[in-house]
Amino acid sequence: MSIESELKNEGLADQNRRLMREMDRVRRGRADLVAAVYSAFADNVKAITYTPSKPVIDRRKDAQEETAVIVFSDLQLGQVTSTYNSDVAEDRVHRYGDKIEKLVTLQRSDHPIRAGKLYLLGDLIEGELIFPSQPHQIDSSLYAQVALNGPRILTDFIRRMLGIFERLDIVSVPGNHGDVGGGSRKAYNPETNFDRILSTFVRQLLEASGEKRATFRIPDGFGRSSFYAVDYVGDLGFMLWHGHQARRTSSSSHLPFYKLVLGWRGGAIPEPFRVSICGHHHTPTTLTVNSVRHFINGTFASDSDYAVERMASSSMAAQWLLFARSDKGLTAEYLVSLE
Repeated sequence: MSIESELKNEGLADQNRRLMREMDRVRRGRADLVAAVYSAFADNVKAITYTPSKPVIDRRKDAQEETAVIVFSDLQLGQVTSTYNSDVAEDRVHRYGDKIEKLVTLQRSDHPIRAGKLYLLGDLIEGELIFPSQPHQIDSSLYAQVALNGPRILTDFIRRMLGIFERLDIVSVPGNHGDVGGGSRKAYNPETNFDRILSTFVRQLLEASGEKRATFRIPDGFGRSSFYAVDYVGDLGFMLWHGHQARRTSSSSHLPFYKLVLGWRGGAIPEPFRVSICGHHHTPTTLTVNSVRHFINGTFASDSDYAVERMASSSMAAQWLLFARSDKGLTAEYLVSLE
C-alpha cells in the first residue's frame, strides 16, 4: 500500500471515530432528555397520593343503557396566546368536567349511563421546538408540562369522571406536539412521544393510588409510531387518531380525511370501525364518509397567532361529547363550548 493510501485510510479512520463519538453524544443526549423527565416524575409521584373516587351507582335494569364517549384533544398545555395559558387550560378542563356532568345527568333522566370512554387524542402538551418561534410562546418547560402540570390536570379530570361513571376506559394516541426535538425529531425512535409518556405517568399515578375502575390503553411498540387505536362500544368501533396525518386540509377541502378514512375502512388497518375521530385541526366539524361518521375535534386553546398567520384558521375552544349504543350506533352528539 502506498504512503498516500495509508494517509488517506488513516484520515478516514479518524473521521469515522469522530462521527462515532458525535453519534454517541447525540444518543446520550436524547436518552438523557427522556430519562430526566421520567426521573422527575418518579420523584414527584412519591409525594402524591389519591383516595380512590366513589362513583354514582345507577341500579336501574334497562336494556337502553348507553355509553358516554368523551373526546379530549389539543389541550396544548403550556401554550400562550392573548386569551390562553396554562391557568386558562386548567380552568377549561374543569369547565369541561362540569358540562359533562350536566349532560350525563340530562341523558340519565331517560336511561342508564354507567360507563364512560375517555379518548385522549394527542397534543396534550405544547412542547418546545415544534415550530420556529414556539420558545417565545410558552409559559412552562417541557419538564413542567409533562412531569408536573400535565399529570395533575389529567389525573384530577379522570378522578372527576370516575365520580360520574361506574367505570372508565381510557385510550390515548400520540399527537405531533408530543414529538421530541422539533425539526430533528425524525432521528428519534418513533415510539418516543411525550403525549405517550404523559399518559403513562397518569396511568401509574392512578394505579399507585389503588384506582381499580379506570383502564388504560396506550398503543406503543419499539420502532413504531403506533399512531392509532380502534376501541369498541359493544360492536361499534371507533377509529382514534390525532389528525396530523391528514395534510393540506382547509375549511373548504376535507378530501384528505375522505382519502384516509376510506383507505383505513377498506382494509389498510385490520380492525373494523364505523366512527372515526381525530383532533389536531382545532375547528370542530363532522363528516359522513360513506358508512363512516368522522368527527374533527376542537381544542382547549384559543386565539393562536400561528394558526391565523400560517393557516388562516381560527381555533375553537370546544370538545365533542358523544353517546352511543352498540345496537343503535351514535345516539347523541354534543359540541361542548369551553370559552
